[in-house]
Amino acid sequence: MRIFPYIKNMKMHRKLLLSYLIVVIIPVLIIGGFLIGNTKSIVLDYINHINEITLKQMDTNISNEFRKYFKISDDILTEYNLIDMLSRQYKNKSDYLSFYADSISKSTRRLQLRMPDSVKISFFTTNDTIVEDKDMIFYVDKNVAKQDWYRNAIEARGSHVISLPYVDSIGRRVFSLSRMLHSSSSSKEAVVLKMEISLEEIDNLMREEGKNKKVYLLDNSDHIFTLATDDGLNEVYHIGDVFDIGCAELKGKYHVAGACIKLEEELQMPKGLDGWRLVSVISPDAIMGNINKTVLNSVIICLIIIGITVVFLFIFSYKMTGRLRTLANSMNRVTEEDNFEANMFEPYEEDDEIGKLSRSFKQMLERIDRLISEVYISELKLKDLELEKRTAEINALQSQINPHFLFNTMESISMNLLTKGDFETCEVVRSFANILRRSIEWDRDLYTLGNELDLVLDYLRVQKFRYKDKLQYEIDVKDGFYNVLIPKFTLQPVVENSIYHGLELKEGVGVLRVTANALENDLEIVVEDNGLGIESSRLKTIQASIKNAEDITINSKDHESIGLSNINKRLVLYYGREYGIEIDSLEGVGTKVVIRIPMQIAGGEDNYV
Repeated sequence: MRIFPYIKNMKMHRKLLLSYLIVVIIPVLIIGGFLIGNTKSIVLDYINHINEITLKQMDTNISNEFRKYFKISDDILTEYNLIDMLSRQYKNKSDYLSFYADSISKSTRRLQLRMPDSVKISFFTTNDTIVEDKDMIFYVDKNVAKQDWYRNAIEARGSHVISLPYVDSIGRRVFSLSRMLHSSSSSKEAVVLKMEISLEEIDNLMREEGKNKKVYLLDNSDHIFTLATDDGLNEVYHIGDVFDIGCAELKGKYHVAGACIKLEEELQMPKGLDGWRLVSVISPDAIMGNINKTVLNSVIICLIIIGITVVFLFIFSYKMTGRLRTLANSMNRVTEEDNFEANMFEPYEEDDEIGKLSRSFKQMLERIDRLISEVYISELKLKDLELEKRTAEINALQSQINPHFLFNTMESISMNLLTKGDFETCEVVRSFANILRRSIEWDRDLYTLGNELDLVLDYLRVQKFRYKDKLQYEIDVKDGFYNVLIPKFTLQPVVENSIYHGLELKEGVGVLRVTANALENDLEIVVEDNGLGIESSRLKTIQASIKNAEDITINSKDHESIGLSNINKRLVLYYGREYGIEIDSLEGVGTKVVIRIPMQIAGGEDNYV
C-alpha cells in the first residue's frame, strides 16, 4: 500500500501527531458516536414508553366518557312510559294534545334537566299522530329518513350508532349517538333517540394527555374523529389524508419511519363499537431537538478541546524534534559538502537519546576526519610513486620511439617503394603514416567531418590492400557537410567494426557504404554493410550496452559493443541524450549504424590537419 511508504518518510513531529490521532482522537470519536447513537435509542425507547402510558390513560378517560353517554342512552331506554306514548297511535291530534302532550312534554323536560350541558337529546318518530314540538320531538320526514345517522340507527336495531363529527346549528363541534327505542306495545312505529354531544369534553381530554405530540382518535373506518390540537377539525378526514406517507403505511403497535414515531392503542369501547383506537404520532426531530442541540454543543466543545490539544501537541512535537532537525541538517551538510570537521557540530548536553546520538555523531566525525587525513596522506604518497613510474615509462618510450623518426622512416620506405614502381604498397604505407600522424598529432576534441572522412579513407586504403577485391567501399557525403564539427575518432571505429565483424568472414564481395543526410538542424551519418549481420539476441545485448555505456567493463568480451558504446557515451557527453548512435542488423543481410550529431559548422578557421 502507498500509505505506508508515505508514513515511513513522514517527518517525526507529524508522526507524533498522527499517532495521537490514531491512539486518542479516533477511539474517542468512535466511542462518542456509539454513546450518542445509544443515547438517542434509549431516549426514543423512553419516549415510546411514556407515550404508551399516556395513550393507555387517554384510552381509559375517553372510554369512560363514551360509557357515560352510553349510560345516558340506557337510562332513557328505561323511560317506558315516554317511549310508549311516543309510539302509541292516537285517534287524532286532538286526542294526543288532550291526554298525552302534557305528559310527554313533562317527561322530555325532566330528561333534559338530567342531561349534562354537553348533551342535547331529540326523539324522532314515524308516528304521524304525534305533533312535533321542534324542540325534542320530531317527525321523521323524507329528509330525516335519508340521513346516515337515522338509517344506521334503524339498521342497528337498538345498538348504539355514533356519527362522525359535524358542526351543529349554533356552531358547536358535535357528534351524534343514536339508537332505536323499542316500545312495549304492539305498535310498529319506530322511535329513534338522537343525542348530540359536544366534542369539547373529549377534545379537552385529548389536549390534556396529548401535549407535545399529535394524537388522533380514529373510528373503525379509520376516519379521524378528533385530535389533540387547539383548533380541532372542521372537516372529516381519513387518516391516510393527514399522515405523512411514511406514517400512513405503518401498521402494528409501534413503528419508527423516517419522519415519525407511531404508537397505537385500541379503545375499550362498548360492544358493537370495536375497532376504535388512538394513534399517537411524534416527530423524532421535535422530540430529539433539545437532545440533538445538547449533543451538538458537546461535539463542538470536544472538537475545540481536540483542536487545542492538537495545536499544543504540534508545538510540543515541533520543539521536541528541533534537536533532531539540527542533527539531521548537520548530517546532510556532511554528506553534501564532504565536510567531516568535528568542530562544525556541537553535541547536546542532555542525557536523553538525542543527546547521546549527538555525542556519538561528534565522535564519528572525529574518527572519520582522522581516517581521511591518514588515507589522504597515503594516497598522496601512492600518487607520487605512480607519477614517477609513469614519467619514467613515458621517457623510456619517447627515447625509443620518436614520432619524427617514425614518420621519416615510413617516408623513406614509401619513396623506396615508389622508386621500385610498387605504387600500391607505397600508397598503403602513406595511408598508414597518415593514420599514425593523426592519432599522435590530433590534440583537439572536435574536428571537421572532412578530417574524419580523410582518416576513414586512409584506413580503408590499408584494409583494401589486405582484402583486395573482397572489400569494396563507397563514401557518398556532400561537400556542404565537410565543415560540420564531429568528435575525433568517431567514424573510424564504426568502419572498423563493420569490416572485422561483418565483412571479414563473409563469402564473396563485402560492400561498405558511408552516407550523410541533413535532418532539420541535425546531421545523420550512416555506415552500413552487407556483411554477416548480427543474431537477434546478441543484437539486443549490443543495443543495451550502447544505451547503458556506464555498465560496460573493460573485461567485456564483446569488443564491438565496447567500441560503439564508448562512441555513444562521448556523443551524449558532448551534445546530450537526444544524440548518439543506433545500430540495427539482420542476420545474413547486413548491419546499419546511424550516428546523429548537431549541425555545427567550423567557425572559419582551418580545421584540417
